[in-house]
Amino acid sequence: MSFENIDPNEIPKIPHLDKVVHFMMYLTLTFTFMWENFSRHQYHVIMSRFILIVVVVTAIGITMELLQAGITVTRSGNVADAVANSIGLTVGMIVFRVTKNNSFIKNKVFKV
Repeated sequence: MSFENIDPNEIPKIPHLDKVVHFMMYLTLTFTFMWENFSRHQYHVIMSRFILIVVVVTAIGITMELLQAGITVTRSGNVADAVANSIGLTVGMIVFRVTKNNSFIKNKVFKV
């Protein structure tokens, strides 16, 4: 795909759009990991894996920001991005908790 005909000045600037993207990526990542874990394992395994999921997703977010701050030239690490990641993780867990026992979602959408 070529973007050579697109003038960057014609693209509307949306304030803090990158924070929304961080939020949505980590919400989706967390929800997906939790749903996959929930649909494939027994309860006693699920709880310990939920804790592991939270730790791993948090570590991914922090590590990515640190790597961007320390290694890359074209990107920068940002505490606000890490906060958006954490909020996305938290909301992903909440969305999972709300939807995990919904029979329509279990039977029609995810077919557990």
